Amino acid sequence: MSKTADTVPKHKRSMAYRRRPFWDRVDEQINRTAGCWLWTGGTVGSGYGIAHDQGKHRLIHRAMWERSNGAIPAGLFVLHKCDVPSCVNPAHLFLGSILDNNRDREAKGRGGQLTGAQHKRPTAKLTDAQVSEIKKLLENPFHGIGSKLAKEYGVSQAVISGIRHGSGWKHVGA
Repeated sequence: MSKTADTVPKHKRSMAYRRRPFWDRVDEQINRTAGCWLWTGGTVGSGYGIAHDQGKHRLIHRAMWERSNGAIPAGLFVLHKCDVPSCVNPAHLFLGSILDNNRDREAKGRGGQLTGAQHKRPTAKLTDAQVSEIKKLLENPFHGIGSKLAKEYGVSQAVISGIRHGSGWKHVGA
């Protein structure tokens, strides 16, 4: 007895549905448009598509890369040219390292890391200009300069130390 289209399990959480071939289930959940191919199935919190494959979760953009291009080499990630996490169009995907991903994010203005005066944290007390002044003063240090500058600028000695050692306010030059 053969199954007709009416008897194919439709509920995505049913075991009968999950037993269907992985790529049959995946292909049903892609909205193919002229640009991005959007995943309409389940997603992880960041918006990347995910589906079960033989008892394991698979990120769909990675699965699509492997389907189209072969295995992903160790240490590389599948990145998006289009910056749409739910896109699974192989033409929009490329391989890269974490550094490549970070550079791509920054080049496209998606860094999200506000620094200095642009930082929205209300406890940031210094401006970029003040930090530049502090860095110049720290070029010729004398005993007690850290505590003196901390009092003068109304910050802790830890902030001055962070500026001195380069762990804070890295984006500001002297």
